[in-house]
Amino acid sequence: QFYYGDIARLTNPAADDIVGGTQDNGTQFSRASASGINPFVIELGGDGAFTEIDKDGDYMITSFPGASHVFLVWPVTQSLSGHFIVNEGSNGSFINTAELDENLDLFYTNTSTATTFRISQFSNFKTGAAQMQRRNLTNAMLDESVTAMKATPISPPIANKYVGLLNGKLIRISDVESAPNRTWTDITGPGFIGSISDIEFGQSESEILVTMHNFGVPSLWYTTDGGATWQNKEGNLPDIPVRAVLQNPHKTDEVILGTMLGVWRTDNFNDSIPPSWSQSQNGMSDVSVVDLDLIADAGSSPTTSTVLATTHGRGMFTGTFNEFRLSLEDNLLANNQLKIFPTLASTEINLIANSNLGEADVKIYNLSGQQMLSQKIDLNFGNSNRVLLNGFSNGVYILSVKGEGISKTQKFVVRK
Repeated sequence: QFYYGDIARLTNPAADDIVGGTQDNGTQFSRASASGINPFVIELGGDGAFTEIDKDGDYMITSFPGASHVFLVWPVTQSLSGHFIVNEGSNGSFINTAELDENLDLFYTNTSTATTFRISQFSNFKTGAAQMQRRNLTNAMLDESVTAMKATPISPPIANKYVGLLNGKLIRISDVESAPNRTWTDITGPGFIGSISDIEFGQSESEILVTMHNFGVPSLWYTTDGGATWQNKEGNLPDIPVRAVLQNPHKTDEVILGTMLGVWRTDNFNDSIPPSWSQSQNGMSDVSVVDLDLIADAGSSPTTSTVLATTHGRGMFTGTFNEFRLSLEDNLLANNQLKIFPTLASTEINLIANSNLGEADVKIYNLSGQQMLSQKIDLNFGNSNRVLLNGFSNGVYILSVKGEGISKTQKFVVRK
């Protein structure tokens, strides 16, 4: 059960180095991974947590519970050449929020104590423990536990930092390196409710995507003006907690989400209407996706990037962002291939296919992930199929239809 994951290409430029921190089973490595099942090696025991390989390939940072983070020289072996950046297991959170600014080799982590909310910045950690420098950052805006952090994509000399809190607050810390110029700005959207779980950028620092980890709240927000205004991008996404988000750098209309029900994807993120989401996981199943990471594929034509989806239960999966689609997805048909109605139902749901789709498995889940119904249906043209909702109470449910010719998910409401 992974908490964090990261991907690099250092052992072999044509293969993936994958690493992640797990529950009870340490920090696990798979070097030069190929398609299919790969062996993992545990180099550090205990509980693993935040993990990231530096883009230059000379070090990585991994973690134990709490504010306990370790610098390791890459490639990591059982000799474990490195040192603690900070070792305060009683501070921070159990699976602690951290962030590596790879442009400036600055490491940030939540070092909050029982009486003070704070973030600590560490520099010069590459030269050894004795040479490290630490800054503790506090502010009245920092009034809850830190749940997400992101460093600006801008190169030196300016270091900006974005911080999400348990209470839904989003803070921008500008020019973190300079105490006289350091500025704290609350850029929380008016509709933010729940715990901020991820902060990612689009094509510039002005384009920010923020996800929420909670039920009954808008799960995805987007700004194009650095947080002055925000757009709700949840669309028809089921009411499920969201842990991670990535935008396709080659086709910005495509965005994927890591949720408690696997990966969801949209192809119309930039439309003025709310985006339409569908499951996109091809073998992953409805498992909690806790982290999404990206690495550019060198020399590919057309230009592509590899996506790493880290799950809390089924290991790690990779897919590909390109200019056309995400290969991680199922072979989805156009929405008009299968009509599912009504979305506000009392006794039954109807399924009508516009072509011969063959036999499919139809399943219904409640929002806790419990399977409420399972049956097989012949989805061929001209057939009218009914799914009876006997014994269903009022509420929101998720209908999944999967077969050789179809993979489709639809949220619907039962009201009697």
